[in-house]
Amino acid sequence: MKKIFFSIIFILFHYALYSDSISVNIYNRTNNSPAGTGISFGIISNNSSIIAEQYIKLNFSVSNSSDYAIQIYTDNSNCTAAGNIFNGLIGNANPSLRIPLYWQVYTNTNNSLTFSTNNDDDWSVIKDIRDYDWENSLKNRVLISNNILGAFPYSNIITETTNLYIYIASHFYIEKDDTYSTHLYIDFLTETPITSAPGITYSAPDYLNIIGDKIIFYADFSDTEKISKISFFYAPKGDTNFTEKSYYPESYNYRLRAEIPAEKFSATGIEYYFTAENSHRTTNTGTNTIFFIPEVSKKITSEDLDIKLNDGNPEDGTAKLTIPAGSINPDRTITFSQIYKKNEFINGTGITGNQTPLMMYKISPAINFKKNITAELLYLDINNNGKVETIDGIETDISENTLAAFLWDGFTWKYLGGIIDPKENIIRVNISHSSIIGIFSSPDLTKEFFRPKERIVTPNDDGINDCVYFDGVPDNTEIKIMDINGRIIRKLNSNIWDCKDNENNIVESGIYIYQFIVTINNNAKRISGTVLIVK
Repeated sequence: MKKIFFSIIFILFHYALYSDSISVNIYNRTNNSPAGTGISFGIISNNSSIIAEQYIKLNFSVSNSSDYAIQIYTDNSNCTAAGNIFNGLIGNANPSLRIPLYWQVYTNTNNSLTFSTNNDDDWSVIKDIRDYDWENSLKNRVLISNNILGAFPYSNIITETTNLYIYIASHFYIEKDDTYSTHLYIDFLTETPITSAPGITYSAPDYLNIIGDKIIFYADFSDTEKISKISFFYAPKGDTNFTEKSYYPESYNYRLRAEIPAEKFSATGIEYYFTAENSHRTTNTGTNTIFFIPEVSKKITSEDLDIKLNDGNPEDGTAKLTIPAGSINPDRTITFSQIYKKNEFINGTGITGNQTPLMMYKISPAINFKKNITAELLYLDINNNGKVETIDGIETDISENTLAAFLWDGFTWKYLGGIIDPKENIIRVNISHSSIIGIFSSPDLTKEFFRPKERIVTPNDDGINDCVYFDGVPDNTEIKIMDINGRIIRKLNSNIWDCKDNENNIVESGIYIYQFIVTINNNAKRISGTVLIVK
Protein backbone atom coordinates (compact mmCIF):
# COMPACT_ATOMS: atom_id res chain seq x y z
CA MET A 1 0.00 0.00 0.00
CA LYS A 2 1.31 3.46 -0.90
CA LYS A 3 1.16 6.36 1.51
CA ILE A 4 1.41 10.05 0.58
CA PHE A 5 3.29 12.33 2.96
CA PHE A 6 3.00 16.05 2.48
CA SER A 7 5.99 18.27 2.97
CA ILE A 8 7.31 19.53 6.26
CA ILE A 9 6.49 23.21 6.38
CA PHE A 10 9.65 25.04 7.37
CA ILE A 11 9.44 28.06 9.68
CA LEU A 12 12.38 30.00 11.08
CA PHE A 13 12.31 31.77 14.44
CA HIS A 14 15.25 34.16 14.49
CA TYR A 15 16.57 35.59 17.76
CA ALA A 16 19.48 38.03 17.30
CA LEU A 17 21.73 40.08 19.51
CA TYR A 18 23.53 43.11 18.01
CA SER A 19 24.77 41.94 14.62
CA ASP A 20 24.31 38.18 15.20
CA SER A 21 22.35 36.76 12.27
CA ILE A 22 21.22 33.57 10.58
CA SER A 23 19.88 32.67 7.14
CA VAL A 24 18.12 29.48 6.08
CA ASN A 25 17.89 27.86 2.64
CA ILE A 26 16.63 24.48 1.45
CA TYR A 27 18.30 22.45 -1.31
CA ASN A 28 17.52 19.25 -3.19
CA ARG A 29 19.81 16.40 -2.20
CA THR A 30 20.09 15.04 -5.75
CA ASN A 31 21.66 18.11 -7.39
CA ASN A 32 22.08 20.71 -4.60
CA SER A 33 19.63 23.03 -6.37
CA PRO A 34 17.38 25.44 -4.41
CA ALA A 35 14.14 23.77 -3.29
CA GLY A 36 11.89 26.53 -1.98
CA THR A 37 10.55 26.44 1.59
CA GLY A 38 9.50 22.84 2.13
CA ILE A 39 10.96 19.43 2.83
CA SER A 40 9.23 16.33 1.43
CA PHE A 41 9.49 12.55 1.61
CA GLY A 42 7.26 12.19 -1.44
CA ILE A 43 5.17 9.06 -2.00
CA ILE A 44 6.38 6.38 0.39
CA SER A 45 5.57 2.70 0.76
CA ASN A 46 5.13 1.27 4.25
CA ASN A 47 8.10 -0.28 6.12
CA SER A 48 10.62 2.16 4.65
CA SER A 49 13.52 4.04 6.20
CA ILE A 50 14.06 7.21 4.15
CA ILE A 51 16.16 10.37 4.17
CA ALA A 52 14.18 13.43 3.08
CA GLU A 53 14.59 14.66 -0.50
CA GLN A 54 15.90 18.02 0.69
CA TYR A 55 18.40 19.27 3.25
CA ILE A 56 18.61 22.54 5.18
CA LYS A 57 21.58 24.91 4.91
CA LEU A 58 22.17 27.40 7.71
CA ASN A 59 24.50 30.35 7.40
CA PHE A 60 25.05 32.35 10.57
CA SER A 61 27.38 34.90 12.11
CA VAL A 62 28.26 35.58 15.73
CA SER A 63 30.13 38.87 16.08
CA ASN A 64 29.32 40.33 19.48
CA SER A 65 28.31 37.26 21.44
CA SER A 66 30.44 34.26 22.28
CA ASP A 67 27.55 32.60 24.11
CA TYR A 68 24.97 31.22 21.66
CA ALA A 69 23.14 28.13 20.49
CA ILE A 70 21.08 27.04 17.49
CA GLN A 71 18.35 24.49 18.15
CA ILE A 72 15.85 22.54 15.99
CA TYR A 73 12.44 21.29 17.11
CA THR A 74 8.74 21.01 16.28
CA ASP A 75 5.73 22.57 18.00
CA ASN A 76 2.85 20.19 17.23
CA SER A 77 0.15 21.94 19.22
CA ASN A 78 -2.58 19.91 17.46
CA CYS A 79 -1.01 16.53 18.23
CA THR A 80 -3.07 14.19 20.45
CA ALA A 81 -0.72 11.21 20.38
CA ALA A 82 -0.50 9.20 23.61
CA GLY A 83 2.49 8.89 25.90
CA ASN A 84 3.35 12.58 26.41
CA ILE A 85 5.50 12.56 23.26
CA PHE A 86 4.41 14.87 20.45
CA ASN A 87 7.40 15.12 18.12
CA GLY A 88 7.54 14.12 14.46
CA LEU A 89 5.11 14.14 11.54
CA ILE A 90 1.46 14.29 12.64
CA GLY A 91 -1.55 12.90 10.83
CA ASN A 92 -3.57 15.72 9.28
CA ALA A 93 -6.92 13.92 9.48
CA ASN A 94 -6.06 12.01 12.67
CA PRO A 95 -3.65 13.97 14.92
CA SER A 96 -3.22 10.94 17.19
CA LEU A 97 -1.03 9.39 14.46
CA ARG A 98 2.66 10.24 14.72
CA ILE A 99 5.86 9.40 12.83
CA PRO A 100 9.14 10.32 14.61
CA LEU A 101 11.70 12.41 12.72
CA TYR A 102 15.51 12.24 12.98
CA TRP A 103 18.31 14.70 12.13
CA GLN A 104 22.04 14.85 11.52
CA VAL A 105 24.20 17.96 11.15
CA TYR A 106 27.45 18.44 9.19
CA THR A 107 29.75 21.29 8.24
CA ASN A 108 29.65 20.17 4.56
CA THR A 109 27.21 18.31 2.37
CA ASN A 110 27.22 14.55 2.83
CA ASN A 111 26.27 12.59 -0.29
CA SER A 112 27.08 9.20 1.28
CA LEU A 113 24.69 9.59 4.21
CA THR A 114 22.53 6.51 5.01
CA PHE A 115 19.67 5.87 7.42
CA SER A 116 18.25 2.54 8.59
CA THR A 117 17.22 0.68 11.72
CA ASN A 118 20.83 -0.45 11.99
CA ASN A 119 22.32 3.03 12.32
CA ASP A 120 19.51 5.26 13.63
CA ASP A 121 21.34 5.46 16.98
CA ASP A 122 23.74 7.76 15.12
CA TRP A 123 20.89 10.19 14.45
CA SER A 124 19.11 12.53 16.85
CA VAL A 125 15.35 12.57 17.36
CA ILE A 126 13.74 15.91 16.53
CA LYS A 127 12.08 16.82 19.82
CA ASP A 128 8.83 18.71 20.24
CA ILE A 129 8.51 21.61 22.67
CA ARG A 130 5.63 19.73 24.37
CA ASP A 131 7.62 16.51 24.90
CA TYR A 132 7.88 15.44 28.55
CA ASP A 133 11.69 15.26 28.28
CA TRP A 134 12.18 18.55 26.43
CA GLU A 135 14.41 20.06 29.10
CA ASN A 136 16.59 16.93 29.28
CA SER A 137 17.14 16.58 25.54
CA LEU A 138 19.74 19.22 24.64
CA LYS A 139 21.78 16.66 22.68
CA ASN A 140 18.73 15.91 20.59
CA ARG A 141 17.79 19.50 19.76
CA VAL A 142 20.95 21.64 19.79
CA LEU A 143 22.62 21.82 16.37
CA ILE A 144 25.56 23.88 17.54
CA SER A 145 26.44 25.68 20.77
CA ASN A 146 29.48 27.91 21.38
CA ASN A 147 31.26 26.47 18.28
CA ILE A 148 30.63 22.86 19.40
CA LEU A 149 28.87 20.90 16.69
CA GLY A 150 25.87 18.82 17.69
CA ALA A 151 25.42 15.17 16.77
CA PHE A 152 24.22 11.96 18.37
CA PRO A 153 26.11 10.92 20.29
CA TYR A 154 27.23 14.47 21.06
CA SER A 155 30.40 15.05 19.07
CA ASN A 156 32.16 17.83 21.04
CA ILE A 157 33.70 18.84 17.70
CA ILE A 158 34.74 22.50 17.81
CA THR A 159 34.19 24.19 14.47
CA GLU A 160 34.73 27.74 13.24
CA THR A 161 32.41 27.24 10.28
CA THR A 162 29.47 29.54 9.67
CA ASN A 163 27.64 26.94 7.56
CA LEU A 164 25.62 23.98 8.83
CA TYR A 165 23.92 21.25 6.73
CA ILE A 166 20.98 19.47 8.34
CA TYR A 167 19.52 16.19 7.04
CA ILE A 168 16.10 14.81 8.02
CA ALA A 169 15.04 11.13 8.01
CA SER A 170 12.35 8.80 9.34
CA HIS A 171 11.07 5.24 9.59
CA PHE A 172 7.64 4.84 7.98
CA TYR A 173 5.88 2.02 9.80
CA ILE A 174 2.27 3.15 9.62
CA GLU A 175 -0.90 1.12 10.04
CA LYS A 176 -3.38 3.81 8.90
CA ASP A 177 -3.53 5.92 5.77
CA ASP A 178 -3.25 9.66 6.23
CA THR A 179 -1.24 12.64 5.06
CA TYR A 180 1.41 13.78 7.52
CA SER A 181 3.10 17.11 8.15
CA THR A 182 4.67 19.30 10.79
CA HIS A 183 6.16 22.74 11.35
CA LEU A 184 9.89 22.69 11.85
CA TYR A 185 11.46 25.50 13.89
CA ILE A 186 15.06 26.67 14.18
CA ASP A 187 15.98 29.10 16.95
CA PHE A 188 19.12 31.20 17.12
CA LEU A 189 19.63 31.84 20.83
CA THR A 190 22.08 34.44 22.08
CA GLU A 191 22.76 32.90 25.45
CA THR A 192 23.15 29.46 26.94
CA PRO A 193 22.05 27.40 28.70
CA ILE A 194 18.81 27.44 26.77
CA THR A 195 15.85 28.95 28.64
CA SER A 196 14.68 26.34 31.13
CA ALA A 197 11.25 25.06 31.98
CA PRO A 198 10.11 24.46 35.59
CA GLY A 199 11.95 21.73 37.43
CA ILE A 200 9.96 18.90 39.00
CA THR A 201 11.21 16.47 41.64
CA TYR A 202 9.10 13.90 43.45
CA SER A 203 9.40 10.64 45.31
CA ALA A 204 6.53 8.21 44.83
CA PRO A 205 6.31 4.48 45.59
CA ASP A 206 7.11 2.08 42.75
CA TYR A 207 4.66 -0.51 44.07
CA LEU A 208 2.03 -1.11 46.76
CA ASN A 209 0.97 -4.27 48.60
CA ILE A 210 -2.33 -2.92 49.98
CA ILE A 211 -5.55 -2.06 48.15
CA GLY A 212 -8.09 0.26 49.76
CA ASP A 213 -5.91 3.06 51.12
CA LYS A 214 -5.32 6.43 49.49
CA ILE A 215 -1.89 7.20 48.01
CA ILE A 216 -0.06 10.33 49.15
CA PHE A 217 3.29 11.72 48.06
CA TYR A 218 4.86 15.12 47.47
CA ALA A 219 6.20 16.86 44.37
CA ASP A 220 8.41 19.96 44.42
CA PHE A 221 8.37 22.53 41.62
CA SER A 222 10.97 25.26 41.13
CA ASP A 223 11.91 27.75 38.44
CA THR A 224 13.84 30.97 37.83
CA GLU A 225 10.59 32.61 36.78
CA LYS A 226 7.13 32.28 38.26
CA ILE A 227 5.35 28.99 37.72
CA SER A 228 1.92 29.79 36.31
CA LYS A 229 0.25 26.36 36.32
CA ILE A 230 0.82 22.90 37.77
CA SER A 231 -1.26 19.86 36.86
CA PHE A 232 -1.41 16.37 38.33
CA PHE A 233 -2.91 13.57 36.19
CA TYR A 234 -3.78 10.00 37.25
CA ALA A 235 -5.80 7.04 35.98
CA PRO A 236 -6.01 3.29 36.61
CA LYS A 237 -3.38 1.56 34.52
CA GLY A 238 -4.72 0.93 31.03
CA ASP A 239 -7.39 3.65 31.32
CA THR A 240 -6.76 6.62 29.00
CA ASN A 241 -9.27 8.83 30.82
CA PHE A 242 -6.93 10.65 33.21
CA THR A 243 -8.25 12.72 36.09
CA GLU A 244 -6.64 16.19 36.13
CA LYS A 245 -6.09 18.38 39.17
CA SER A 246 -4.65 21.84 38.43
CA TYR A 247 -3.08 24.52 40.61
CA TYR A 248 -1.99 28.09 39.87
CA PRO A 249 0.82 28.98 42.28
CA GLU A 250 2.32 32.08 40.58
CA SER A 251 5.47 31.47 42.63
CA TYR A 252 9.05 30.34 42.09
CA ASN A 253 8.81 27.33 44.39
CA TYR A 254 5.81 25.18 45.18
CA ARG A 255 5.26 21.92 47.07
CA LEU A 256 2.27 19.85 45.97
CA ARG A 257 0.66 17.18 48.12
CA ALA A 258 -0.33 14.67 45.46
CA GLU A 259 -3.22 12.47 46.58
CA ILE A 260 -4.75 9.61 44.62
CA PRO A 261 -8.12 8.45 46.01
CA ALA A 262 -8.29 4.89 47.32
CA GLU A 263 -10.92 3.83 44.78
CA LYS A 264 -8.59 4.64 41.86
CA PHE A 265 -5.97 2.06 42.85
CA SER A 266 -6.62 -1.60 42.05
CA ALA A 267 -4.72 -4.74 41.12
CA THR A 268 -4.01 -3.21 37.69
CA GLY A 269 -1.96 -0.43 39.30
CA ILE A 270 -2.19 3.27 38.54
CA GLU A 271 -0.47 5.71 36.17
CA TYR A 272 0.29 9.37 36.86
CA TYR A 273 2.31 12.34 35.64
CA PHE A 274 2.90 16.04 36.37
CA THR A 275 3.12 19.11 34.16
CA ALA A 276 4.34 22.59 35.07
CA GLU A 277 4.27 25.77 33.00
CA ASN A 278 5.90 29.17 33.00
CA SER A 279 5.38 31.90 30.40
CA HIS A 280 7.82 30.23 27.97
CA ARG A 281 8.08 26.52 28.60
CA THR A 282 6.23 23.47 29.89
CA THR A 283 7.72 20.51 31.75
CA ASN A 284 6.08 17.11 31.50
CA THR A 285 7.42 14.29 33.68
CA GLY A 286 6.12 11.54 31.43
CA THR A 287 3.84 8.78 32.66
CA ASN A 288 4.90 6.74 35.69
CA THR A 289 3.27 3.59 37.06
CA ILE A 290 2.66 2.41 40.61
CA PHE A 291 2.26 -1.36 40.44
CA PHE A 292 0.40 -3.71 42.80
CA ILE A 293 2.35 -6.63 44.28
CA PRO A 294 -0.10 -8.84 46.20
CA GLU A 295 2.29 -10.45 48.69
CA VAL A 296 5.67 -10.10 50.37
CA SER A 297 7.86 -13.11 51.22
CA LYS A 298 11.01 -13.26 53.32
CA LYS A 299 13.28 -16.07 54.44
CA ILE A 300 13.65 -16.45 58.20
CA THR A 301 17.14 -15.99 59.61
CA SER A 302 18.60 -16.33 63.09
CA GLU A 303 17.83 -12.64 63.76
CA ASP A 304 14.67 -10.63 64.33
CA LEU A 305 12.80 -9.94 61.09
CA ASP A 306 10.11 -7.50 59.91
CA ILE A 307 7.80 -8.11 56.94
CA LYS A 308 5.94 -4.99 55.79
CA LEU A 309 3.12 -4.32 53.35
CA ASN A 310 3.41 -0.91 51.68
CA ASP A 311 0.09 0.95 51.49
CA GLY A 312 1.35 4.26 50.01
CA ASN A 313 -0.17 6.43 52.73
CA PRO A 314 2.46 7.92 55.06
CA GLU A 315 -0.28 9.50 57.18
CA ASP A 316 -1.32 6.18 58.75
CA GLY A 317 0.51 3.08 59.91
CA THR A 318 1.92 0.12 58.01
CA ALA A 319 0.77 -3.49 58.09
CA LYS A 320 3.74 -5.38 59.52
CA LEU A 321 4.83 -8.67 61.06
CA THR A 322 7.60 -8.60 63.65
CA ILE A 323 9.10 -12.07 63.90
CA PRO A 324 11.52 -12.49 66.83
CA ALA A 325 14.53 -14.76 66.54
CA GLY A 326 13.75 -18.30 67.59
CA SER A 327 10.04 -18.17 66.85
CA ILE A 328 10.50 -20.16 63.62
CA ASN A 329 13.24 -22.42 62.40
CA PRO A 330 15.69 -20.50 60.16
CA ASP A 331 15.49 -20.85 56.36
CA ARG A 332 11.69 -21.10 56.41
CA THR A 333 9.99 -18.58 54.14
CA ILE A 334 7.04 -16.59 55.47
CA THR A 335 4.57 -14.88 53.13
CA PHE A 336 2.42 -11.96 54.25
CA SER A 337 -0.42 -10.57 52.14
CA GLN A 338 -3.69 -8.71 52.16
CA ILE A 339 -6.71 -10.64 50.92
CA TYR A 340 -8.25 -8.04 48.61
CA LYS A 341 -10.65 -10.05 46.43
CA LYS A 342 -14.12 -9.81 47.93
CA ASN A 343 -15.04 -13.31 46.69
CA GLU A 344 -12.21 -14.68 48.89
CA PHE A 345 -13.53 -13.04 52.07
CA ILE A 346 -14.64 -15.42 54.82
CA ASN A 347 -17.81 -14.11 56.40
CA GLY A 348 -18.31 -14.12 60.13
CA THR A 349 -19.21 -17.32 61.97
CA GLY A 350 -19.70 -18.12 65.63
CA ILE A 351 -18.59 -15.19 67.79
CA THR A 352 -18.27 -12.81 64.84
CA GLY A 353 -21.90 -13.38 63.83
CA ASN A 354 -22.75 -12.72 60.18
CA GLN A 355 -20.35 -9.78 59.76
CA THR A 356 -18.19 -9.29 56.66
CA PRO A 357 -14.56 -8.71 57.63
CA LEU A 358 -13.39 -5.12 57.24
CA MET A 359 -9.88 -6.28 56.31
CA MET A 360 -8.30 -9.70 55.91
CA TYR A 361 -4.66 -10.77 55.92
CA LYS A 362 -2.93 -14.06 55.31
CA ILE A 363 0.25 -15.41 56.87
CA SER A 364 1.52 -18.61 55.31
CA PRO A 365 2.47 -21.43 55.43
CA ALA A 366 0.54 -22.77 58.45
CA ILE A 367 2.96 -22.73 61.41
CA ASN A 368 2.63 -22.86 65.19
CA PHE A 369 5.24 -20.38 66.41
CA LYS A 370 7.61 -21.17 69.26
CA LYS A 371 7.35 -17.51 70.32
CA ASN A 372 4.63 -15.00 69.69
CA ILE A 373 5.06 -12.83 66.64
CA THR A 374 3.55 -9.34 66.64
CA ALA A 375 1.20 -8.33 63.86
CA GLU A 376 0.34 -4.70 63.16
CA LEU A 377 -2.77 -4.86 61.02
CA LEU A 378 -3.93 -1.79 59.11
CA TYR A 379 -7.61 -0.93 59.01
CA LEU A 380 -9.11 1.89 56.93
CA ASP A 381 -10.27 5.18 58.36
CA ILE A 382 -9.45 7.30 55.33
CA ASN A 383 -11.03 10.57 56.47
CA ASN A 384 -9.94 10.06 60.12
CA ASN A 385 -13.41 10.47 61.57
CA GLY A 386 -13.30 7.31 63.70
CA LYS A 387 -15.62 5.40 61.35
CA VAL A 388 -14.08 2.48 59.47
CA GLU A 389 -14.27 1.96 55.69
CA THR A 390 -14.39 -1.30 53.77
CA ILE A 391 -11.63 -1.99 51.22
CA ASP A 392 -13.87 -0.70 48.42
CA GLY A 393 -14.14 2.70 50.11
CA ILE A 394 -17.59 2.43 51.69
CA GLU A 395 -17.79 4.08 55.09
CA THR A 396 -19.55 2.05 57.79
CA ASP A 397 -21.10 2.95 61.14
CA ILE A 398 -18.48 0.82 62.90
CA SER A 399 -16.34 2.74 65.38
CA GLU A 400 -12.63 1.95 65.26
CA ASN A 401 -12.70 1.58 69.05
CA THR A 402 -14.78 -1.59 68.71
CA LEU A 403 -12.38 -3.41 66.35
CA ALA A 404 -10.60 -6.66 67.17
CA ALA A 405 -8.52 -9.23 65.32
CA PHE A 406 -9.81 -12.77 64.81
CA LEU A 407 -7.96 -15.86 63.59
CA TRP A 408 -9.51 -18.34 61.15
CA ASP A 409 -8.77 -21.85 62.41
CA GLY A 410 -10.24 -23.56 59.36
CA PHE A 411 -13.70 -23.88 60.88
CA THR A 412 -14.54 -20.68 62.70
CA TRP A 413 -13.18 -17.29 63.70
CA LYS A 414 -11.27 -17.31 66.98
CA TYR A 415 -10.81 -14.17 69.08
CA LEU A 416 -7.32 -12.63 69.16
CA GLY A 417 -8.20 -9.15 70.37
CA GLY A 418 -5.45 -6.58 70.02
CA ILE A 419 -4.66 -3.01 70.97
CA ILE A 420 -6.09 -0.28 68.74
CA ASP A 421 -3.90 2.67 67.72
CA PRO A 422 -6.40 5.22 66.29
CA LYS A 423 -3.63 7.59 65.19
CA GLU A 424 -1.96 4.94 63.04
CA ASN A 425 -5.17 3.03 62.15
CA ILE A 426 -3.45 -0.13 63.36
CA ILE A 427 -4.45 -3.09 65.55
CA ARG A 428 -1.43 -4.63 67.31
CA VAL A 429 -1.86 -8.23 68.33
CA ASN A 430 0.30 -11.19 69.29
CA ILE A 431 -0.09 -14.21 67.04
CA SER A 432 0.94 -17.75 67.85
CA HIS A 433 -0.27 -19.41 64.60
CA SER A 434 0.04 -18.43 60.97
CA SER A 435 -3.34 -18.37 59.29
CA ILE A 436 -5.93 -15.94 57.94
CA ILE A 437 -6.60 -13.00 60.22
CA GLY A 438 -9.70 -10.85 59.94
CA ILE A 439 -10.63 -7.50 61.46
CA PHE A 440 -14.21 -7.34 62.75
CA SER A 441 -16.25 -5.25 65.12
CA SER A 442 -15.87 -7.19 68.36
CA PRO A 443 -18.95 -8.67 70.05
CA ASP A 444 -19.38 -8.72 73.83
CA LEU A 445 -16.64 -10.93 75.24
CA THR A 446 -17.13 -14.06 77.33
CA LYS A 447 -14.68 -16.31 79.17
CA GLU A 448 -14.79 -18.82 76.33
CA PHE A 449 -13.00 -16.36 74.04
CA PHE A 450 -9.80 -16.75 76.10
CA ARG A 451 -9.70 -20.47 76.75
CA PRO A 452 -7.17 -22.46 74.70
CA LYS A 453 -8.66 -24.73 72.09
CA GLU A 454 -6.03 -27.39 72.86
CA ARG A 455 -7.40 -30.00 75.28
CA ILE A 456 -4.76 -32.68 74.65
CA VAL A 457 -1.16 -31.67 73.94
CA THR A 458 1.74 -33.90 72.78
CA PRO A 459 5.05 -32.03 73.33
CA ASN A 460 7.33 -34.25 71.22
CA ASP A 461 8.84 -31.35 69.21
CA ASP A 462 7.35 -32.52 65.93
CA GLY A 463 5.87 -29.10 65.30
CA ILE A 464 2.32 -30.37 65.70
CA ASN A 465 0.30 -29.76 68.88
CA ASP A 466 3.45 -29.12 70.92
CA CYS A 467 2.18 -26.09 72.88
CA VAL A 468 -0.86 -24.63 74.60
CA TYR A 469 -1.93 -21.28 73.08
CA PHE A 470 -3.93 -18.74 75.09
CA ASP A 471 -4.97 -16.65 72.09
CA GLY A 472 -6.56 -13.34 72.94
CA VAL A 473 -4.96 -13.08 76.38
CA PRO A 474 -3.29 -9.63 76.56
CA ASP A 475 0.46 -9.19 76.89
CA ASN A 476 1.96 -9.37 80.40
CA THR A 477 -1.02 -11.25 81.76
CA GLU A 478 0.26 -13.72 84.35
CA ILE A 479 -0.88 -17.25 83.53
CA LYS A 480 -0.39 -19.85 86.29
CA ILE A 481 0.14 -23.50 85.37
CA MET A 482 -0.52 -25.94 88.21
CA ASP A 483 -0.48 -29.69 88.59
CA ILE A 484 -3.55 -31.63 89.69
CA ASN A 485 -2.66 -30.99 93.35
CA GLY A 486 -2.63 -27.23 92.85
CA ARG A 487 1.16 -26.85 93.00
CA ILE A 488 2.38 -24.04 90.72
CA ILE A 489 4.91 -25.44 88.26
CA ARG A 490 5.15 -22.46 85.88
CA LYS A 491 4.21 -18.79 85.70
CA LEU A 492 3.88 -17.37 82.18
CA ASN A 493 4.13 -13.78 80.99
CA SER A 494 3.25 -14.75 77.43
CA ASN A 495 0.26 -16.60 76.03
CA ILE A 496 2.17 -19.72 74.93
CA TRP A 497 2.93 -22.63 77.26
CA ASP A 498 5.57 -24.94 75.82
CA CYS A 499 4.71 -27.65 78.38
CA LYS A 500 7.86 -26.94 80.40
CA ASP A 501 8.22 -26.28 84.12
CA ASN A 502 10.26 -23.59 85.84
CA GLU A 503 13.41 -25.70 85.38
CA ASN A 504 12.82 -25.78 81.62
CA ASN A 505 11.96 -29.49 81.63
CA ILE A 506 9.00 -31.02 79.80
CA VAL A 507 6.41 -31.88 82.43
CA GLU A 508 5.23 -35.43 83.01
CA SER A 509 2.10 -36.75 81.36
CA GLY A 510 -1.06 -35.84 83.20
CA ILE A 511 -3.72 -33.20 83.76
CA TYR A 512 -2.63 -29.59 84.36
CA ILE A 513 -4.64 -26.59 85.46
CA TYR A 514 -4.31 -23.09 83.99
CA GLN A 515 -5.53 -19.93 85.66
CA PHE A 516 -5.38 -16.22 84.79
CA ILE A 517 -7.34 -12.97 85.13
CA VAL A 518 -8.52 -10.83 82.21
CA THR A 519 -10.78 -7.83 81.88
CA ILE A 520 -14.06 -8.64 80.15
CA ASN A 521 -16.49 -5.81 79.48
CA ASN A 522 -14.70 -3.65 82.07
CA ASN A 523 -14.84 -6.36 84.75
CA ALA A 524 -11.96 -8.53 85.98
CA LYS A 525 -12.73 -12.21 85.41
CA ARG A 526 -10.81 -15.25 86.64
CA ILE A 527 -10.57 -17.97 84.01
CA SER A 528 -9.39 -21.50 84.72
CA GLY A 529 -9.48 -24.89 83.03
CA THR A 530 -7.45 -28.01 82.34
CA VAL A 531 -5.34 -29.56 79.61
CA LEU A 532 -4.00 -33.09 79.26
CA ILE A 533 -0.28 -33.52 78.53
CA VAL A 534 0.64 -36.78 76.79
CA LYS A 535 4.35 -37.54 76.26
